[in-house]
Amino acid sequence: MKNLFFIDFETTGLNPYHNESIEIGIKKYGIDEYYNTLITPKNENGIYYKYVPPKVTEITGITDQDIIKEGISQEDAIFNTYKYIEDNSEEGPIYIIAHNGLSFDFIFFRKMINMYNNGPVKTRNKTIKKNILKRFKYIDTVLLARYLIPNDRVNQPALCNRYNIKNTNEHRSMGDVKSLIDLYITICEQLSRINGKPDNHYLENTDKVLEELFI
Repeated sequence: MKNLFFIDFETTGLNPYHNESIEIGIKKYGIDEYYNTLITPKNENGIYYKYVPPKVTEITGITDQDIIKEGISQEDAIFNTYKYIEDNSEEGPIYIIAHNGLSFDFIFFRKMINMYNNGPVKTRNKTIKKNILKRFKYIDTVLLARYLIPNDRVNQPALCNRYNIKNTNEHRSMGDVKSLIDLYITICEQLSRINGKPDNHYLENTDKVLEELFI
């Protein structure tokens, strides 16, 4: 469990192929430090908004004014995220964990890395090293939840409610990341018991999450 990184994006919409990130949060399991920033998306030049659609503001509380005041470029955001991972990683696989990651967060994450590595930002002599990227393995906790409770809702708020996990800042990246860490621990314990293993089996042996649960 030494390289578990939990990540969450807030975005301008639900289509990872056409919408953009407005916030990223990432935290490694077992340490206090984390990385969190607002991100400046491309200017949509919409009639009713400049950066953040009204419905997204309603859900997240993130406003255009917040982006203007605190947002950084996508290039800086993804590089800083990468550096956080690099600086806090030990040897071995690096597990990137998100809820609904396969159809959402992981797509945003990989798109931003690809944009960075193929853009003019490389002239800064800052590169996202491909040898680190090759160590990334992705775990979507939605799949773990479906394995655990196949006939019930598995969105993050419903799961947190089911397992009495508090999220004091829902629909913001770090609020969702911190509650996801607690949720992951709980799901791993439950799945360990179901499969006749010690409670800490899947939490302590992340490779077994992939090998034994086919995630």
